[in-house]
Amino acid sequence: MKLLFTALYLLLSLAGISQLPAGFVKENYQKKETYITTKDGVKLFTAIYTPKDQKEKYPIILERTPYSCGP
Repeated sequence: MKLLFTALYLLLSLAGISQLPAGFVKENYQKKETYITTKDGVKLFTAIYTPKDQKEKYPIILERTPYSCGP
């Protein structure tokens, strides 16, 4: 399963599609929104997506952007 998600992400990245459809994300991931404090005291808004399937370990993908965090 881990390999499937990694391959899907790489395939979509190569195809120029930066996001999965919103329905897929809502069905397969839990979203938590929070603020993380940096070393200099600045609080950065963060959206954390964790897989609902907890049967195996998955790799971490970290993406930083000064723009919104859809979906």
